[in-house]
Amino acid sequence: MKRLFHLPNALILLLLTLLPMTAFSQLEAWELNGQLGDQPSNTPTTVAAGINSGILQRGAGLAPNAGSGSINANGWINAGGFSTLADAIANNDYYEFTLPIQAGYTASLNSVVLRIGSSNRGPNMATLRSSVDGYSTDLNPTPLTVTTSFVINTIPISTLNNQTGTVTFRLYGYGGA
Repeated sequence: MKRLFHLPNALILLLLTLLPMTAFSQLEAWELNGQLGDQPSNTPTTVAAGINSGILQRGAGLAPNAGSGSINANGWINAGGFSTLADAIANNDYYEFTLPIQAGYTASLNSVVLRIGSSNRGPNMATLRSSVDGYSTDLNPTPLTVTTSFVINTIPISTLNNQTGTVTFRLYGYGGA
């Protein structure tokens, strides 16, 4: 049973600036308490003005797996050994969440906050990318370390300014247990 996420509290918080507003605000958050872990997807429990409800789901390379209070998966390419980011991309081993920005609004991303953990047989590294450049650039400068202890990771972002439409983020899981 491999897990990348098993979250008793909020999963993903997007801290963005909505323009023309000048204040920082949390645009979306997913609270997974009460979830069984094997649900196909989740909608956010917090959605700010100017944002439509996004979705949190697994990539096609992963299978649902029960895990209370989470969105959980097995089927990671690293089963039985080490995998690379390129392996995770090729095998669609990721979690994906969307930020649908309403018409007439723009958003500038300041950071993404993730609370992640893995079983001792799942991925031990993760990299966040976005659809803005076709998922080609790492948003976190070094891979996130994923352990069996759930850790909050804040990824500062300065390259996603004045976004419109829907921005999709993928968190790729890879490495070895």
